[in-house]
Amino acid sequence: MKNKSKNHDRKITPLGMFWRVALMSAIPLLPFVVAYIWLDPYKVLRFYDDYFSDGLGVNKGVVTIKTFKELYPVYCYDSFILGASISCYYQAHEWIEHLPAGAKPFHMDSSGQTIHNTRLFLEYIDRECAEIDNVLIVCSPYVLKIAYDENSLYGVIPPDVACGGWKYVWNFHYNFFKRLSTYHYYASFIPWKLHGKQEDLMRDEHIFELQPISYEESVNEESIPQWDREIETDSAGFYSRHEIHIPDKDAPYEVCERLIDENMQDDFRRIAEILHRREASYKIIVSPTLQMEVLCDEDDRFLRSIFGDGYVNLTREFREDLSDRKNWYDNTHYRPVLATKFMQRAYGG
Repeated sequence: MKNKSKNHDRKITPLGMFWRVALMSAIPLLPFVVAYIWLDPYKVLRFYDDYFSDGLGVNKGVVTIKTFKELYPVYCYDSFILGASISCYYQAHEWIEHLPAGAKPFHMDSSGQTIHNTRLFLEYIDRECAEIDNVLIVCSPYVLKIAYDENSLYGVIPPDVACGGWKYVWNFHYNFFKRLSTYHYYASFIPWKLHGKQEDLMRDEHIFELQPISYEESVNEESIPQWDREIETDSAGFYSRHEIHIPDKDAPYEVCERLIDENMQDDFRRIAEILHRREASYKIIVSPTLQMEVLCDEDDRFLRSIFGDGYVNLTREFREDLSDRKNWYDNTHYRPVLATKFMQRAYGG
């Protein structure tokens, strides 16, 4: 009895106390950890055949990388469309008409893809792909102004692309876990899961996808056929809900202040180095905007100096098309019909 009492009264070391407290503190988090792993609502843990049909918002960069890793051994892609969300609507079946026979295209896009992130995605392709034969990079004055937001769940760079080590992976998943483990998330998610009711109660970022996206897995391509049909059959109804601010036919162009700083110049030079080393055929399209923005002479000269004839500045072209609201889904994203015209102009078709 004496020895047993001594063992019971043995003092707990500071380290032992720390681990006991840590364990007790972690227990309330366990249900949320299980929910994050089991539900995977942002689809960042596992590969899925269809990332969009359930209507939950996803990180398109994660979709891109997971789909690429799953399908590259099957298709051996050698042709890539890179850029922010405006590049989604450059349809692969249209692009392939301008490429050599046998080209195998893939969309390597992500939401809010800055030029620096375009460089990171291209570096990922450079590491992973045996061949890089054709590259189309889509940007605009709007894209050149995008500032990377590391807290945006829908635009944060996937770990495979960022190459930030275990600390980056931890922070990446912690940000998604933190957003999932909130009252507003579950107050939106549970009614949808039980009754199919979509009511977004999140304060800063929605949990439901706002667009009725169709997805072609083999080329990682998004489209919005439901909206396309509505625009063609009931454009008045569509644009009563999606207001488009088209420019007047006499509206002047707005010359942007210099957008390409030294850091972005380094990114473009690195992009050019990869394209030239891989001997890829490429086009860098700078598309027009509804705000009638055009690049200043310094930025235009810089891009032409490193990309040569592969650089195509369209910001002063397609005035009539800009004024047709049926070419636009919203005030940033133009429809495939306009993207096809831009490709035809860029490739001389």
